[in-house]
Amino acid sequence: MVIGNITPPRKRADFRRVFRHEIVRRLRRDRSSLNLGVATATGASLSYGENWHAINWQQVYRNVRRLQTRIVKAVKAGKKRRVRALRYILTRSFSGKALAIKRVSSNQGKRTPGVDHVLWNTPKKKAQAIRDLRHYEYQPTAEKSLSAEEGWYASSLRNSCDAR
Repeated sequence: MVIGNITPPRKRADFRRVFRHEIVRRLRRDRSSLNLGVATATGASLSYGENWHAINWQQVYRNVRRLQTRIVKAVKAGKKRRVRALRYILTRSFSGKALAIKRVSSNQGKRTPGVDHVLWNTPKKKAQAIRDLRHYEYQPTAEKSLSAEEGWYASSLRNSCDAR
C-alpha cells in the first residue's frame, strides 16, 4: 500500500530465526562433508559415520524411536506397504545399524563372538561393522540336518523313557 510517495517500512527479520537457519545450514554442509550420520526428512540417514565416539547417540535414539513409532501406527492402520517401506528404511539406516551394533556390543554377551566369529570390542571395529552391515552381501550358511534318531531330542526322549 503506497500513500503518496511514502512506502510502508519493511517488516523486520526475526534475527533468531534467520541466525538459527544459517547455523543449521552450515552444520548440514559440514556434516555432509565429514560423512557423519545426519537426520533427514525420512527419519534416519543412510550415510555412515567414520568415528564411533563422534556419533550423536541422542539423535540416533530419536531417529530409531520415530521410525518404530511410525511402523506401529502403520501396522495398526493396516498399511502393509507402508510397514514394509518403513522397515526397509529402519534396517538400512545409519541410526538403525548403529543402535543395533551398540546393543550387541554393550550387553552381557559382548565378549562372545557371533556366528561370523567376529568380535566388536574396539570403537574402530564397531564403526567398521556399521559400514559392513549390508543386506545384499549376506549369505546364510547351510545347516547340518539331523534325523530324529541322531539329534539331542532323540536322546532326551530316550532318557525320559528310561526314567519311567
